[in-house]
Amino acid sequence: MRVTDVEISETVFNAQAGAHFAQVVLRLSDAAGNLVSDGYYLSRAAMDEHAEPMTIRKALIDDALRQARRMPEYRNGRQELSMDADYGPMVA
Repeated sequence: MRVTDVEISETVFNAQAGAHFAQVVLRLSDAAGNLVSDGYYLSRAAMDEHAEPMTIRKALIDDALRQARRMPEYRNGRQELSMDADYGPMVA
């Protein structure tokens, strides 16, 4: 499966936790480019409140990918999950 689009919403910074939290949607397509599913993840990025927005975005997406790769179909090697290195435009 390939991540073809990412949406990030409901981003908040929690000072007590020292982290940014957001809902991250990973849009997954098969090798032919057909939309297969959307994966919804509550992501966490442990970094300063005033960190660069793209740094926060990358960390939130990385956490969503980490969570997705723990799903049985990826963890046991039946399927692979990939994404371009370009994390795309900022979506609020």
